[in-house]
Amino acid sequence: MTAEGPPAPLDEDLEVGPDDWKGRAFSFLMNALVIPRQIGWISTISASGVRNLAPYSHFNLMGSNPFYLAFASTGVKDSVTNLREVPEFVANIVSLSLLERMNFTACDFPREEEEFGWAGLTPVPSVKVRPARVGEAKAHLECEVAQIVTDGSTNIVLARIVHA
Repeated sequence: MTAEGPPAPLDEDLEVGPDDWKGRAFSFLMNALVIPRQIGWISTISASGVRNLAPYSHFNLMGSNPFYLAFASTGVKDSVTNLREVPEFVANIVSLSLLERMNFTACDFPREEEEFGWAGLTPVPSVKVRPARVGEAKAHLECEVAQIVTDGSTNIVLARIVHA
């Protein structure tokens, strides 16, 4: 039986699956349980050379020998399309001073336009991969895609970190 969300008074353990609640209630629960949720600010490049920059809140380090990084995209956005063309990206680490510009890059820009310019950010050449780094970011993880797993509308990108 599906409900709108969790019961108001919680007087016993809650056992719930993704289809037990209507709407986005289960998503809100998952996002509240797995914290802190850092943001992966992913820069990619298309086969034609158009730079893309987008934030992903489903992002984390995966393993340490070798080091992997993963992020997930709901739906096929420019980042995933670019990664299928050029399987490299940079995970730019977001600091508080960049929060507003990072949020700005979450907008739906036309595919042929670069978010770097729109957000007043400086693209800087990377050391080992083709996509640019965000010059204003204090740290960058350059990655090569190992696999993209698609399940429903979720696309999980798993990549090896090749330079930091």
